[in-house]
Amino acid sequence: MIGGFKRFDARSSIGSPTVVPFTPNVSIEWSDAIFAPPRYHGTVLLVAENYKGISVMRSHDGWKTADYMGLITASEVDIPSDALTVATVQIGQSLYAVPEFFFDAPVAPWNAGNRTQYTLYDITAKVETLLC
Repeated sequence: MIGGFKRFDARSSIGSPTVVPFTPNVSIEWSDAIFAPPRYHGTVLLVAENYKGISVMRSHDGWKTADYMGLITASEVDIPSDALTVATVQIGQSLYAVPEFFFDAPVAPWNAGNRTQYTLYDITAKVETLLC
């Protein structure tokens, strides 16, 4: 998505997209998830970009338009280089990036890999800095 994304009215019986332009005109790539953290009451979106990190968007007009606030790179919050950033979550008042380790060596019979730890990475302070 370059310079805009689409929103839908979930209350409508027919799903018709509305383009939400954002500035500056940057490229959002390989996104698995967009999350509106409850702590911001619907004014902030966190966009998980697999290979980059988390892009932060904010709207002051109910998502008719948006401002791209910046990118929190995976390396800034110590997400390992062999992981993709696939989602964000809010737990309490804290925000976390969720990595996925798609490149772990497969283990039979399910090929799920041999990972025993699934760390969440705290991005709260970085998001707050971008919003200030």
